[in-house]
Amino acid sequence: LTENTTTTVQATATITDADGYADIYSVTGVIYRSGIGPSCTPNDNNCYADSACATSSCSSNSCVATCEYEVWFHADPTDASSTYPSEYWAAKIIAIDKSEASGSATSSGVELNTLYSLGLSSSTINYGSLNPGENTGSLNEHVIITNTGNSAIDIYLYGTDLATGSYSIPVGQQEHSTSPFSYGAGTKATSSVDNAVEIDLSKPTSHPSTSTDDIYWGIGIPTGTIPGVYTGTTTYEAKAD
Repeated sequence: LTENTTTTVQATATITDADGYADIYSVTGVIYRSGIGPSCTPNDNNCYADSACATSSCSSNSCVATCEYEVWFHADPTDASSTYPSEYWAAKIIAIDKSEASGSATSSGVELNTLYSLGLSSSTINYGSLNPGENTGSLNEHVIITNTGNSAIDIYLYGTDLATGSYSIPVGQQEHSTSPFSYGAGTKATSSVDNAVEIDLSKPTSHPSTSTDDIYWGIGIPTGTIPGVYTGTTTYEAKAD
């Protein structure tokens, strides 16, 4: 799975009819999280159905059936770090002939891995023009974080000093918060890559993801700072909640 997209998944099986392959009337399939079972109602988190699987390589009494599914990024993971570590994903293919005789086959299980992923509403924060000794006060810049994976997340949040030429403003002059604030009341930014920020973004259950939170930003300019356009880098990294 990749963030905020679908991944194509195929299930195949050889189906046989004693009356010849031309007697095969219908082939359908479903993939599902094992705790839900193959009789599940289609749901983009745990159950995908193909109501018209394709057949190919037909000869004599048999055909190869291929069922295809577009699995969304938020489908339930089943690996060891997931909410369902004892479960797995499986496929079932059902064939029916013109006499309404039917048969089915079920695959062995496969794991669906956990995906920690996020998206940002903007790639830049622009504090505008400030003089030495000034700060942003209660005027915050903010970035919306969207959970684009299949598990609940918090984040690591860290950055670099802001620089122009050989001059710099320490990264700690920036402050952040998950709610609007006045400068001096926020959390100082840091360059530490293991700086965890709790945002408690739940696992998305639909697409596009509606699991979002805000990070608000402010900055103070130290007295004596040389005028210029100062830039730096801030990194948001998804981590397990």
